[in-house]
Amino acid sequence: SKQLPAADAFLSDQRNAFAEPSDNALQLVANSSFSSGLEHLKYQHQYKGIEVVGSEWMIHVRDHRVVSANGNLSYAIRLDVTTFMSADDAIRAAMVSHSSGVEQLQLHTEQPPAARLVILDAAYPEQSGQYHLAFQVDIYSTHPLAKRRYYIDARDGGVLLSHDLLMSC
Repeated sequence: SKQLPAADAFLSDQRNAFAEPSDNALQLVANSSFSSGLEHLKYQHQYKGIEVVGSEWMIHVRDHRVVSANGNLSYAIRLDVTTFMSADDAIRAAMVSHSSGVEQLQLHTEQPPAARLVILDAAYPEQSGQYHLAFQVDIYSTHPLAKRRYYIDARDGGVLLSHDLLMSC
Protein backbone atom coordinates (compact mmCIF):
# COMPACT_ATOMS: atom_id res chain seq x y z
CA SER A 1 0.00 0.00 0.00
CA LYS A 2 1.32 3.42 -0.94
CA GLN A 3 -0.55 4.96 1.99
CA LEU A 4 0.82 2.59 4.65
CA PRO A 5 3.64 4.92 5.84
CA ALA A 6 1.11 7.69 6.59
CA ALA A 7 -1.11 5.26 8.50
CA ASP A 8 1.86 3.84 10.43
CA ALA A 9 3.00 7.34 11.44
CA PHE A 10 -0.54 8.20 12.56
CA LEU A 11 -0.79 5.01 14.64
CA SER A 12 2.58 5.70 16.24
CA ASP A 13 1.41 9.19 17.26
CA GLN A 14 -1.84 7.75 18.66
CA ARG A 15 -0.01 5.06 20.65
CA ASN A 16 2.08 7.76 22.30
CA ALA A 17 -0.88 10.08 22.92
CA PHE A 18 -3.11 7.38 24.44
CA ALA A 19 -0.33 5.43 26.21
CA GLU A 20 -1.25 2.13 24.57
CA PRO A 21 -0.43 -0.67 27.02
CA SER A 22 2.40 -2.92 25.90
CA ASP A 23 0.23 -6.09 25.76
CA ASN A 24 -1.83 -4.53 22.96
CA ALA A 25 -1.11 -4.33 19.25
CA LEU A 26 -2.88 -3.37 16.04
CA GLN A 27 -2.45 -5.73 13.09
CA LEU A 28 -3.22 -4.60 9.53
CA VAL A 29 -5.80 -7.09 8.25
CA ALA A 30 -7.25 -5.42 5.14
CA ASN A 31 -6.90 -2.46 2.86
CA SER A 32 -8.93 -1.24 -0.06
CA SER A 33 -8.26 1.48 -2.57
CA PHE A 34 -10.76 3.48 -4.57
CA SER A 35 -10.50 5.39 -7.84
CA SER A 36 -11.01 8.61 -5.84
CA GLY A 37 -7.55 8.05 -4.34
CA LEU A 38 -8.93 7.23 -0.90
CA GLU A 39 -7.51 4.16 0.80
CA HIS A 40 -9.06 2.41 3.80
CA LEU A 41 -6.75 0.45 6.11
CA LYS A 42 -8.34 -1.87 8.68
CA TYR A 43 -6.42 -2.79 11.82
CA GLN A 44 -7.47 -5.57 14.19
CA HIS A 45 -6.75 -5.13 17.90
CA GLN A 46 -4.84 -7.95 19.56
CA TYR A 47 -4.18 -8.47 23.25
CA LYS A 48 -1.16 -10.66 23.98
CA GLY A 49 -1.33 -11.81 20.36
CA ILE A 50 -5.03 -12.81 20.51
CA GLU A 51 -7.73 -11.06 18.47
CA VAL A 52 -10.17 -8.93 20.45
CA VAL A 53 -13.54 -9.42 18.75
CA GLY A 54 -15.16 -6.12 17.74
CA SER A 55 -12.08 -4.03 18.60
CA GLU A 56 -10.71 -2.55 15.39
CA TRP A 57 -9.52 0.70 13.90
CA MET A 58 -10.03 2.05 10.38
CA ILE A 59 -7.67 4.67 8.97
CA HIS A 60 -8.63 6.57 5.83
CA VAL A 61 -5.74 8.03 3.82
CA ARG A 62 -5.56 10.19 0.69
CA ASP A 63 -2.40 11.66 -0.86
CA HIS A 64 -0.23 10.28 1.96
CA ARG A 65 -2.29 12.08 4.63
CA VAL A 66 -4.70 10.62 7.14
CA VAL A 67 -8.06 12.26 6.48
CA SER A 68 -10.02 10.41 9.16
CA ALA A 69 -9.98 7.45 11.49
CA ASN A 70 -12.70 5.59 13.32
CA GLY A 71 -13.31 2.42 15.19
CA ASN A 72 -13.56 0.90 18.59
CA LEU A 73 -10.53 0.00 20.69
CA SER A 74 -10.64 -1.63 24.11
CA TYR A 75 -7.32 -1.09 25.84
CA ALA A 76 -8.71 -1.72 29.34
CA ILE A 77 -8.27 -5.49 29.04
CA ARG A 78 -6.56 -7.28 31.91
CA LEU A 79 -6.98 -10.97 31.25
CA ASP A 80 -5.09 -14.18 31.92
CA VAL A 81 -4.87 -15.89 28.53
CA THR A 82 -4.28 -19.39 29.88
CA THR A 83 -6.81 -21.86 28.48
CA PHE A 84 -8.27 -24.72 30.48
CA MET A 85 -9.54 -26.65 27.50
CA SER A 86 -8.38 -27.55 24.00
CA ALA A 87 -9.72 -26.35 20.66
CA ASP A 88 -11.13 -29.86 20.13
CA ASP A 89 -13.01 -29.61 23.45
CA ALA A 90 -14.45 -26.27 22.31
CA ILE A 91 -15.58 -27.80 19.02
CA ARG A 92 -17.29 -30.63 20.91
CA ALA A 93 -19.07 -28.11 23.18
CA ALA A 94 -20.28 -26.14 20.15
CA MET A 95 -21.41 -29.35 18.44
CA VAL A 96 -23.49 -30.31 21.50
CA SER A 97 -25.19 -26.92 21.43
CA HIS A 98 -25.62 -27.01 17.63
CA SER A 99 -27.19 -30.47 17.62
CA SER A 100 -29.60 -29.82 20.49
CA GLY A 101 -33.02 -31.11 19.46
CA VAL A 102 -31.71 -32.64 16.21
CA GLU A 103 -31.96 -36.42 15.65
CA GLN A 104 -29.22 -36.70 13.03
CA LEU A 105 -26.80 -33.81 12.56
CA GLN A 106 -25.02 -33.79 9.20
CA LEU A 107 -21.99 -31.54 8.92
CA HIS A 108 -20.93 -29.86 5.69
CA THR A 109 -18.03 -32.03 4.51
CA GLU A 110 -16.07 -29.22 2.83
CA GLN A 111 -16.20 -26.89 5.85
CA PRO A 112 -15.46 -28.89 8.99
CA PRO A 113 -15.72 -27.08 12.34
CA ALA A 114 -12.59 -25.20 13.40
CA ALA A 115 -11.77 -23.26 16.56
CA ARG A 116 -9.57 -20.25 17.14
CA LEU A 117 -8.78 -18.42 20.34
CA VAL A 118 -10.25 -14.89 20.73
CA ILE A 119 -11.11 -12.39 23.44
CA LEU A 120 -14.79 -11.48 23.70
CA ASP A 121 -16.53 -8.77 25.70
CA ALA A 122 -19.35 -10.28 27.79
CA ALA A 123 -21.84 -7.84 26.23
CA TYR A 124 -20.63 -8.17 22.61
CA PRO A 125 -21.51 -6.44 20.31
CA GLU A 126 -21.94 -3.85 23.08
CA GLN A 127 -19.18 -3.12 25.59
CA SER A 128 -19.18 -3.98 29.28
CA GLY A 129 -15.45 -4.08 29.96
CA GLN A 130 -15.76 -7.68 31.18
CA TYR A 131 -13.71 -9.91 28.90
CA HIS A 132 -13.60 -13.65 28.36
CA LEU A 133 -11.00 -15.82 26.72
CA ALA A 134 -13.02 -17.86 24.24
CA PHE A 135 -12.80 -20.19 21.29
CA GLN A 136 -14.66 -18.98 18.22
CA VAL A 137 -16.17 -22.03 16.51
CA ASP A 138 -18.07 -21.94 13.21
CA ILE A 139 -20.28 -24.95 12.46
CA TYR A 140 -21.86 -25.48 9.06
CA SER A 141 -24.43 -28.26 8.84
CA THR A 142 -26.43 -29.49 5.88
CA HIS A 143 -29.09 -31.10 8.11
CA PRO A 144 -30.44 -28.97 9.53
CA LEU A 145 -29.20 -26.31 7.11
CA ALA A 146 -27.40 -23.88 9.39
CA LYS A 147 -24.16 -22.03 9.84
CA ARG A 148 -23.63 -20.69 13.34
CA ARG A 149 -20.77 -19.04 15.15
CA TYR A 150 -20.25 -20.08 18.76
CA TYR A 151 -18.06 -18.45 21.38
CA ILE A 152 -17.06 -21.12 23.89
CA ASP A 153 -15.56 -20.03 27.22
CA ALA A 154 -11.95 -21.30 27.19
CA ARG A 155 -12.06 -21.82 30.95
CA ASP A 156 -15.27 -23.75 31.59
CA GLY A 157 -16.57 -24.78 28.13
CA GLY A 158 -19.86 -22.89 28.42
CA VAL A 159 -21.45 -21.18 25.43
CA LEU A 160 -20.93 -17.43 25.88
CA LEU A 161 -22.71 -16.41 22.69
CA SER A 162 -23.90 -17.87 19.40
CA HIS A 163 -25.38 -16.32 16.28
CA ASP A 164 -26.42 -17.29 12.77
CA LEU A 165 -24.05 -16.72 9.86
CA LEU A 166 -26.58 -17.78 7.19
CA MET A 167 -29.10 -15.14 6.26
CA SER A 168 -32.38 -15.73 4.50
CA CYS A 169 -34.72 -13.35 2.73
